Amino acid sequence: MVQAIRQEVTVSEDNVIQIHSPILKAGVQVEVIVLLTEGHKVEKKKNLSALIGKGKRSFGSAKEADAFIRGERNKWE
Repeated sequence: MVQAIRQEVTVSEDNVIQIHSPILKAGVQVEVIVLLTEGHKVEKKKNLSALIGKGKRSFGSAKEADAFIRGERNKWE
């Protein structure tokens, strides 16, 4: 049978949550589920492909990069 412990806790400055309960014994395997109260949103991880072309002197596509490289090679000749 599954037992549940419900506690309201505050996340510390170093992003740590602590749960204290006399029911919890050392070495026992548990599953922890964190539910945020209303008004708090979890920042979603961004897909790395969303960063393409966003940095200084970067290219938005492979075609742009290829055109730039061709132009630089033409300057050498």
